[in-house]
Amino acid sequence: TNNTGSTIHKTKIADTTDLHYALRPDYLNNWSDFRDATWEKYGYDLDVKAYVAGRNSTAKKWDPAIEPEQADPGLSLTAPRGYPASDVRRTWWANNKSSLVTPGRFKGFVMGPGYWGKSFFVWPPDPRTPSPDNVAATAANYVPGDWRLRFFYNVNFGPLNTQGDNGNAGAPIESVSQVVLRNAVGDPSLTFAINYTAVLKFIKAPPMCLPPNLRAGRIRYYTSIPDDVDTASGSADVVQDKRFWKSYIDYTMKQSDMCAHESKGWPEGATPNIFQGELPGYDADGAGQRPTEPRPYMNYLDNPSRPRHHYWFGPHTMLAYLNYEGSWAGTVHETQTWQLKAGVNSVLDDIRNNHPNDAVGLGYFSAGGYGFTSVACSQDFELMKASLFYPKDLVENGKVWTDPTAEFNAFDGSMNWRGGSKVQNAQGGTDPNTGFAVAFNILAPSTTTNPPLPAIPAAGVQVNGRPVATQLAAGRRGRRGASKIVVFETDGVPNSTGTPTFQPNGYNSYYNISTNSNGGDAKTSAYDIIDQMRKTTSITTGGDSGLSLANNKAKVYSVGFGDLFGLPGNTRNIDARAFLLEVQKRGGTSAAGDTAIPAYQIVTGGYQSRIDSLRSAFERILQSGVQVTLIE
Repeated sequence: TNNTGSTIHKTKIADTTDLHYALRPDYLNNWSDFRDATWEKYGYDLDVKAYVAGRNSTAKKWDPAIEPEQADPGLSLTAPRGYPASDVRRTWWANNKSSLVTPGRFKGFVMGPGYWGKSFFVWPPDPRTPSPDNVAATAANYVPGDWRLRFFYNVNFGPLNTQGDNGNAGAPIESVSQVVLRNAVGDPSLTFAINYTAVLKFIKAPPMCLPPNLRAGRIRYYTSIPDDVDTASGSADVVQDKRFWKSYIDYTMKQSDMCAHESKGWPEGATPNIFQGELPGYDADGAGQRPTEPRPYMNYLDNPSRPRHHYWFGPHTMLAYLNYEGSWAGTVHETQTWQLKAGVNSVLDDIRNNHPNDAVGLGYFSAGGYGFTSVACSQDFELMKASLFYPKDLVENGKVWTDPTAEFNAFDGSMNWRGGSKVQNAQGGTDPNTGFAVAFNILAPSTTTNPPLPAIPAAGVQVNGRPVATQLAAGRRGRRGASKIVVFETDGVPNSTGTPTFQPNGYNSYYNISTNSNGGDAKTSAYDIIDQMRKTTSITTGGDSGLSLANNKAKVYSVGFGDLFGLPGNTRNIDARAFLLEVQKRGGTSAAGDTAIPAYQIVTGGYQSRIDSLRSAFERILQSGVQVTLIE
């Protein structure tokens, strides 16, 4: 130890020809300060496997911390260590460099399997400094470099410190690797900012794994991939695109669901860290201390868990993001919603062709969503079919048929999903009592409902030469003298209940529907509404009233659809089937002693089998001319 208190590595070297460029004595035994100068100079343009194999085959031991091109400093104690021109290590490198180093070999990304797309995440990171953002990825002088430096800033929008503590004051030491792999939005130790311009440039660089614009089911998600996320510039469409892409990038790079997977190392369990101290110089012959050596750009033992979707840009994360926002289009083949829609679409054709006297209504339910009549009682089959797939606004204004370019903008200026209950997709839990309240309103003769009945498409809207709106507003309510049935379809177990309240006004009775959960028992509330349906319709405008005729009570059928009902012995399957049975008992379609609903009303199996089975179930249910409401 010298008089400054710093440690000097000392060793005696017998081979004096290696005196000034000798092997550092501890590098093989102390990985925390290991450094490979050649790798750190050439990065992934270096054929590392061939380089290591060749380096280990030379006649003399090789200290990786010495660049093979570095000249011998002679007796100087201030110059970096190097090898004489004739040294076997230096001549081996000179003879093999052209085959070991290929400029531009590394493009800065990896491709994933299937629909994963591409990612800039590689481990270890390329040790080189990235070329500036204004250098095209296809340029000859482009250097991808360390992705942590290219795609991230520190919290003050300066360069990240890849060799220092990035934690907040007083926090545990936290390296840049820990910061960008494990932190998420809302994390109190968040100490980085995203270089959105660089990320967008990466997304747009070939190979492109996302389309230049994205639309589905008459919903517009984005019309372009912008160069930045500055919403102070650009047209209204471009500004909206900038909001979309910032939100998607934040989801892919910072959202806690993504980052949560990276909290542990893989496979040995090593967590990201860096060497915090300086690399000491060493003194080969004890005559004096050599200069402090460069610090390794990272701890070579770092071995964090590999991202599953974190930092991946492609169809997988785009669909995951749209699902996270609840914004899948109604035409998306979403299991098992799509199979149900295809089945109901077929059922509507069957009703139109084989039940000419039946009027049909359509409604949806979910916890916190829908809660209104989608299509009132009518024979507007084209309207009902369109309502299965397209945004409510475009169906009701007729633009689904009259304007092939009409679109529904997915998000508002704050990136809130505008679809909500206007787009028919899987969302929320199972709230059957709201569904039954909607069914009551569809079949009720009442001139008032809350929410009100949907608008009728503009007069003159036609499909295949026939008007879509064939019913007057007055004819779109339930008829007092008609028999009525409800077909209730669900793929889950009741787990939520809205707050519909009955408004007794004689034959003008209806439910005031609110989808806010009241915390009550979902099953009991649903049974109460079925009991109300079974009451006789009043002949006056005062007092209690139901949907039934004195000699023909309203009937309620239930259909179990999807994977849950194909799991024998599963407790949720058993619970769901018991609920459907009780619905039918209350609804007058199963006897008190029945132990199960008819097998044909349980729809499982493969894709086409489900569609065919659903159509068959409805054919058997609809054996008499009645007003029907379909509740999904």
